[in-house]
This record gives sequence, structure tokens and C-alpha cells, in this order.
Amino acid sequence: MVEYVKKLQRLNNIELEIPQEPIDSIIENPKEYALNFVEFQVTKNLMKYIEAQKLGKTFALKNMEIKDGEK
Repeated sequence: MVEYVKKLQRLNNIELEIPQEPIDSIIENPKEYALNFVEFQVTKNLMKYIEAQKLGKTFALKNMEIKDGEK
């Protein structure tokens, strides 16, 4: 179980890259800037998100097996 947690911690360690844009363009359209930022981060880390979701599901199922065995 500890290995699952260690892997999840590794996957959850993501670096956010803040796009460097002129402040005038950000002020002019902050919603577009925010949407571009989010889209970039999700695209960049998509495989980590998918792997973490699968690992979390596996962890939960293993945890339920252990609890069922204790009954």
C-alpha cells in the first residue's frame, strides 16, 4: 500500500509554468489568459492525471479487499 501512496505523491508533484504575457494583454482579456493557462497545464500533464486516476482506483480496490478480509 505504501508503494501506491509513493507513486501517487510522485504523480501529484507537478510544476506549473505560468505563461509570460504582457500585462496589458492579460488585463484586456483575463478570461482568455486563464483559459489558455488551464488548457496548457492540463494538456502538459494529461498523462500524469490519467495514471494517477488509474493508480488511485487500484489503490481503493486493494484497500477494499483488505477491509473485506478483516471482516
